[in-house]
Amino acid sequence: MATRVVQVQKVADHEIEEKLGHDAMLDAKKATSEEHSQTLVEAFRANRKAVMWSVLISLTIVMEG
Repeated sequence: MATRVVQVQKVADHEIEEKLGHDAMLDAKKATSEEHSQTLVEAFRANRKAVMWSVLISLTIVMEG
């Protein structure tokens, strides 16, 4: 089953490379690596609006319940 997942991933990677170019894959992998290396505080600072929106919606749902 794991080999099937790897095969599907390779096909998907190949299609993306054809549509967007090889540099797009490298840029995406670099961006993913940078995001994964962020600390929690850095992630909050980079995504301040999204964090605040999530808190607002969560508190609204809690208050409704």
